[in-house]
Amino acid sequence: MVVVMFQVVIVLLVIFSGAFEIDVSNWTPFAPNGVQAIVTGATVVFFAYVGFDAVANSAEECRKPKEYTQPPGFSCPGAPLLPAFSIFFNIFLFAQ
Repeated sequence: MVVVMFQVVIVLLVIFSGAFEIDVSNWTPFAPNGVQAIVTGATVVFFAYVGFDAVANSAEECRKPKEYTQPPGFSCPGAPLLPAFSIFFNIFLFAQ
């Protein structure tokens, strides 16, 4: 209970300190891409979370997880890491 109260106090402190930095002029084009963009973004985030939950539930149902799992670098979820790291290091090394 003490930890929860501490977290609530920290969140309220951040909200209160940030309230003085609000600039209402930034709100003039409230939804420049329309409400459809907001709905699309919310849908993507929702299904990304549901997908993560489905993967976690599927992993729980596995009978022998040690036999069916691969190292992260060699599995399908780890496949995008190589191009991502390559792009990161190229930008890091050669950007001026």
